[in-house]
Amino acid sequence: MADSREPLRARDMTLNDLDGVVELHKHCFTSDISIFSALSPDVMKRYYGMFVEEPESFAAVLEEPVSGHIAGFTFGTTRPGIQKRFLRRYYFRFLWNLVKGLFTSKAVWNSLLSRFRVKNRSRLGEYDSVLAKAGVPPPEGLEDLCMGIGVHRDFRGEGNAARLIDYYVTRMFEKGVVRVRGDTRTNNIASMTFFKRRGWEFRRISDTQVSIWIDRPKKD
Repeated sequence: MADSREPLRARDMTLNDLDGVVELHKHCFTSDISIFSALSPDVMKRYYGMFVEEPESFAAVLEEPVSGHIAGFTFGTTRPGIQKRFLRRYYFRFLWNLVKGLFTSKAVWNSLLSRFRVKNRSRLGEYDSVLAKAGVPPPEGLEDLCMGIGVHRDFRGEGNAARLIDYYVTRMFEKGVVRVRGDTRTNNIASMTFFKRRGWEFRRISDTQVSIWIDRPKKD
């Protein structure tokens, strides 16, 4: 990579970006930490394609101006349950990939074991009550859940993650969202520092999880 290069361009993700997004996902999130990295590229493309095609969902990318390569991406939705919608639509493809992942992915094993260990998993309404109990104020309108962000290691430390998340938040506010919310782990100091610098709010909601959010500025 050249030292002097043009800044990456943030823009809306399109279906033409999916090959690059899948490649970048596998680069940023190895199969040790991400179930999706154990899936076939075809299944992963179908998943990320939903964020492009669903009107309630959205995804953005960072693009190298010269090569057009995808160097970063982020995605989210205002309609909870996109993973369940994905599973209903591509159940057998996902299941077959998951079975194969048992032999190749530590993340798959850890996920399955955690489901056996946790007998009572929280439903959406219960999770909302956890947020309220932790002191997270309810949004005054439509809320977007930002589900992930990844930037290629060759482009980190240059303000590109900030450029990407700021673009995403701005686009969400333009679409009528009043809050963008996400989660991070309590031991992820770098993540919390990054979002705090972007003006996001924080509340610890469990021993391992912190809820983070940013509200649309109110008009005078």
